[in-house]
Amino acid sequence: MTYMLLGLVLFFSAHGLQIVGRTRLLLLERMGRNLYTIVYSIVSLAGLALIVFGFADYRSGGLIHVWFPPLWIRHMALLVNWFAIVFFVAAYLPCHIRRTLRHPMLTGIMILAITHLLANGDMGGMILFGTFLSWAVAARISIRFRAVYANPVKASMLFDFLALAVGSVAYAIIVFWLHPHIFNIHVWPGIST
Repeated sequence: MTYMLLGLVLFFSAHGLQIVGRTRLLLLERMGRNLYTIVYSIVSLAGLALIVFGFADYRSGGLIHVWFPPLWIRHMALLVNWFAIVFFVAAYLPCHIRRTLRHPMLTGIMILAITHLLANGDMGGMILFGTFLSWAVAARISIRFRAVYANPVKASMLFDFLALAVGSVAYAIIVFWLHPHIFNIHVWPGIST
């Protein structure tokens, strides 16, 4: 779990700069946008890699169970997480989903974190998804206080359909490939572990 914790510190040190706007602006001024983006990306990717490796390593060593969620919660999480992935895609498109949610990426992170917290009763999962949920809530609150949201110039149903299509493909990749092959977690009903 040490690698996961180190990854969380790295990842959210970089992403926390969005919440602490003054520090981010000071770094942008000193480093310039290009260097700042490069350093931000390297730290974020290194943190994400450590999170993935650390969480997979933690799971392979045996879970520390805190509680045992009922099976129906896992099925509910499987369904609801499709929305979260679609919201991730919608964050990058001028669509009605983005216009309605305003910050679909943060909404998607909150959905993923809450459903994973409910569906997993182990200590490592609680630390991992609790951290993501805390950051997403803090980021959402900070956005409310520091900027006025500008809706996409022209929302188009074509981009809504694109968000649904790409989100559905990404969801299938996550459920059928990423979960079972990276984390050794088979989330689709009927697939054994």
